[in-house]
Amino acid sequence: MWVMEGRCGSQSEEFKKWLVWFVVALLLVVWAFEAAGAADESPEETERVYIVSLWYGLFRAAEYPGGPPFVELGSHVDPDTIVGVIEPLMPSQVSKVVAVPAGYKGTITRVIIRDGEVVSIGQRLFEVLLDPPMPRHTPPHDSHSR
Repeated sequence: MWVMEGRCGSQSEEFKKWLVWFVVALLLVVWAFEAAGAADESPEETERVYIVSLWYGLFRAAEYPGGPPFVELGSHVDPDTIVGVIEPLMPSQVSKVVAVPAGYKGTITRVIIRDGEVVSIGQRLFEVLLDPPMPRHTPPHDSHSR
């Protein structure tokens, strides 16, 4: 491959592995959003949406065993709120825990998954009632301005 020219063998092998993992992860994310219907409906069309798993593995609802959950029923979330983590099941990926962001702004109305359960890509984890959209403020019309 032309990208590999000029690299020594071990570096090119590492680059190939990284590139394969990157492409696989990108395809899995796209597939997960399609599986969840994210491509067909926008949050404005519905009041309730689902936070879905973007990876497969063991779902963890807390940072450590016995710790407080990241979120629970009634918790308010923002798009970047971490709602859980997924521990990959493959032994070669033990240290690569995947954080699950909410992706929406709203309130958790249903917890679908339990701590310690195995999840698959696109599986629903939480139901979220979206916050109502902010009303658009239009400045008052000044009849004296030209």
